[in-house]
Amino acid sequence: MRIMMLAWEYPPRIVGGISPHVHELSQQLADQGVEVHVVTKATPLAPEEEVEPSGVHVHRVHLEGEPHDFIHEIQLLNVATEKRVRRLLEDWRPGGEPTIFHAHDWLSLDAARELKYQYKLPMVATIHATEEGRNGGIWTETQKYIHEQEYWLTYEAWRVIVCSQFMRGEVNRSFDVPTDKIDVIFNGIDATKFEFEWTPEEHAEWRSRFALPDEPVVMYVGRFVREKGIQLLLDAASVVLSRMPKAKFVIVGGGKRDHFERFANWIGLKEKVLFTGFMANRALHQTYRIADVAVFPSLYEPFGIVALEAMAAGV
Repeated sequence: MRIMMLAWEYPPRIVGGISPHVHELSQQLADQGVEVHVVTKATPLAPEEEVEPSGVHVHRVHLEGEPHDFIHEIQLLNVATEKRVRRLLEDWRPGGEPTIFHAHDWLSLDAARELKYQYKLPMVATIHATEEGRNGGIWTETQKYIHEQEYWLTYEAWRVIVCSQFMRGEVNRSFDVPTDKIDVIFNGIDATKFEFEWTPEEHAEWRSRFALPDEPVVMYVGRFVREKGIQLLLDAASVVLSRMPKAKFVIVGGGKRDHFERFANWIGLKEKVLFTGFMANRALHQTYRIADVAVFPSLYEPFGIVALEAMAAGV
């Protein structure tokens, strides 16, 4: 069995939850003897072609042209993805290995649909989140375009995979997908990543980068977007500090955070809120291990991987 994972992000490129999801899933499938190929967007310092220690084959593609907006970027990515997969399929044709396309979110629809029809191969899709859910409705032309792409992804897929019963209901309501076409497969993580040994001195040194010894650490990990609810956390911070004055809020994540920093400064929390920027791998795992509380105030969350990571770290 051969599976072609089509995903717009894959480590070391991490934008949101799709990247770690596809990475962990691909590794687990490879461990079970499945031949897994991931076709994804190229990123600096990562090879265009590689076979990971797990046996997963990764093919990184470059866009042909300069995108003028995000939608155009995804369209160019699908063109490049389709071309790369076609070359792989032609090379494999003599072997006759059964192949399945696995598209992750609407971002991979165009390539997956074209390949499905041309090569008459099965296609499954994972809906990680919906545009309607992220925005509390469809309000703009861009949101309408993405919503329609999501509909066609669920329509074209042989099976639709979601990560929770909540998402199963949402996909059923939003796209009229029959419930017997939707499979719920819960997210998972490799908990052993958090089981490393470190000395009390190493723990104390790492913790000192974020807080004083007597400051309880309240940790948030996620993107700086509305649906993740950082604004709610900052609003609540003053209430928490009124009851626990020594608490320290550590906000981990990449993206545009200027307005959050200005707000924290405006309400007098400059010394109590630390924005670390993006973290990954061992640095992130160590930061989980020094946290006293992990908080994820999402307004919309299909199944947060960060919550699993916090549990695995013993927070």
